[in-house]
Order: sequence, then C-alpha cells, then structure tokens
Amino acid sequence: MKNAVLSAVAGVGVLVAVPALAAEYFCKFEDRPTRTMIPADLLLTVDTEARSAQVIDGIIQQRFGEPLEAKVIDVNDTRVLVSWELAGDRNEVGQFTHAFRYRLNLIPARKQAQITGKVEGYSNHENVKGDCERRK
Repeated sequence: MKNAVLSAVAGVGVLVAVPALAAEYFCKFEDRPTRTMIPADLLLTVDTEARSAQVIDGIIQQRFGEPLEAKVIDVNDTRVLVSWELAGDRNEVGQFTHAFRYRLNLIPARKQAQITGKVEGYSNHENVKGDCERRK
C-alpha cells in the first residue's frame, strides 16, 4: 500500500509515492564548497524491509521531475548506506556532461550523514558531512 507525501526540496513541491513502512529523511549539507557537485539538501526515502530507497534533490527534480531509485548497499541498526548515479548526457548546446556518482552514509541515531560525490572519468571526489532529520 502506498500513500502520497508532499515534500519540498530545493524550493520545489514534489509529490513522492512512499511505501507505508518507509522512513523519510531530509538532509542538509551546509559546509560544502562553493563550486561543488554535492547538493545543498536532499530527501531520502528508505524502506529497510524491502531494501529499497529513493532520493531527490534540486538537480534530480530539475532533470527528471521525480525521485531516482537508489541502490541500498547496507542497512543495519546503526546506518543506512545508499548510492545512486546521474547518467551523463548532452546539454542544450551539445556539450557532454559526465555521469555523477553519489554515496550517502546515514547515521539515523546521530541525525548525521556523509555524502561522497565523484564525476565519472576523474580520480578526485568530494566528501561532505551534513545533518538529517527524520520526517516520517
């Protein structure tokens, strides 16, 4: 059974279908670099029993208009570890953009998360810590 949850991400209203047993976390990453691939905030929905997750941020909302499925890597009593990818694409002037890969390690008891972002084809990556509030 699914219900609808209205959430605001990056100032845009988003209607997200959420499984009845899912937990919803809103995470903010305020100490990120000025020029970064790390989103300022995101909404993570996790169903630990089904081992499924969805994520949405401002870029995902603008590009796809709905949450992306995230891969659940690990779920246990202390953490939730998920990953997702924004595939490479061509922009409006024909320039190719590389794929962005993300990994989020959420520690619900501490209301903390660490997100890592990496651009396909480059060896460097960004790690940013943030705060997360459970919304549901």
